[in-house]
Amino acid sequence: MKTTSYLTEENADEKQLNREIRSNLKATLKKREIQISNSMDEEFESSKMAMIEILSVYLEKDDYFTNKIASDFKDKMDEYAEERSNCLRKLLFGFEKYQLTASTLLESLEKTQSNNLSVRGDLEKDLERMRSIHQREMNQLRENIEKLTEPFHKTGNSKKIIRQ
Repeated sequence: MKTTSYLTEENADEKQLNREIRSNLKATLKKREIQISNSMDEEFESSKMAMIEILSVYLEKDDYFTNKIASDFKDKMDEYAEERSNCLRKLLFGFEKYQLTASTLLESLEKTQSNNLSVRGDLEKDLERMRSIHQREMNQLRENIEKLTEPFHKTGNSKKIIRQ
């Protein structure tokens, strides 16, 4: 039985050795797992940091372009608003000028109409006066002609009587 005990002792040593090997292997694997995990964590962290840097650069560029586009758009809108304001101001000024011109023109037309009516009345009076003067002068001329030609008519009538 010595052999059995030897085997058992040997087995026990072997079991002990196996336990130690397993324990060492387990510890080594645990260390290796931790090292790999740490290495992967470091790689992940460095990869994450690189991605964050790339994204931050991208975001900065995106912010720059977005701000530039927004700034350009705002400038264009300000320019448009200023141009619109200037156009409205010019339009208002033109309208006021038109109203002033229209009112001045209407006043001028009223004065001209009043003057025309006054001149027309004076002209009609003058024409009537000239007609009456002309009529009087024509009547006087007829009378003068009749007076001057009356002796000829009498002489002409007497000759007619003689001839008959």
